[in-house]
Amino acid sequence: MKKYCLLLAAFFLINTSLFAFDEGFVLGLKSHFLGSATDPYVNESDMALMGASYMEGNVGFIIQGGMDVSYIFDSKRYFGLKGTTVFGGLGLGGYIEIGEGYSGQVSGKEGVGDVYVNVFFTPVVHLGTTLKAYFLSNKLVIGLGVGARLIADATPMYDMYSSVPTVIPSEVGTIIVTEKMRQQMNPWGGEIKISMEYIQPVLDTTEFVIGGYVSYCFYKPGYISMPPSLAAAAALQNPPFYPEDQKLDSFFLNNSDFGVTLGINFKMDA
Repeated sequence: MKKYCLLLAAFFLINTSLFAFDEGFVLGLKSHFLGSATDPYVNESDMALMGASYMEGNVGFIIQGGMDVSYIFDSKRYFGLKGTTVFGGLGLGGYIEIGEGYSGQVSGKEGVGDVYVNVFFTPVVHLGTTLKAYFLSNKLVIGLGVGARLIADATPMYDMYSSVPTVIPSEVGTIIVTEKMRQQMNPWGGEIKISMEYIQPVLDTTEFVIGGYVSYCFYKPGYISMPPSLAAAAALQNPPFYPEDQKLDSFFLNNSDFGVTLGINFKMDA
């Protein structure tokens, strides 16, 4: 029975009409399975305040999901093209997504050792607008998005370990974002993303979507939040340093996200 159902499903997909949405509003529901690579930057003077002489990024795994609404401008009607299946038109829309965020840092002091800190934020909200180009009977979609990212987590989880456990112990815990930190730290970042999707129509009003995207987020927090034990170690090396009070103008925690997208599209004005 299972084999029969699989063969029937395969026959249905193979014999589905090449119809794809020509124009009109399209609602997309999508899930993203991503790797997230942190790209930190801080100048030497601000790094010295934190008791470090170098800082690098790390890579983690996150999941996001959300929706986008686009309007497809058909190539025949809006661009005067006829008899071509290569270029199908342009789409313009907006997206809102929610999921996890990640920040990974490897820092330390030469001659002392490395400290690895991985921080996971939930929820993180993404919103913006996307321009899409449709090709090959609207089955191949290439998109360029511009938007913003909001870190809305007041209790991010972290894990930390170091090559010098006698100085900085390994631990797992929660960073409590105080009212003072909420007032001072910037939760907003800007992002750009490039996506490529393959669309498989299954009904006149429904499409399956598989693809992937790469995004880059520019984020300047202004201040730094640290696990308590790491903040205490930094304060011992540099007594005037307190994370909540010390503004770090050169400090950026940018992120590059990359991975696979799975979803489904619905034509809204059918």
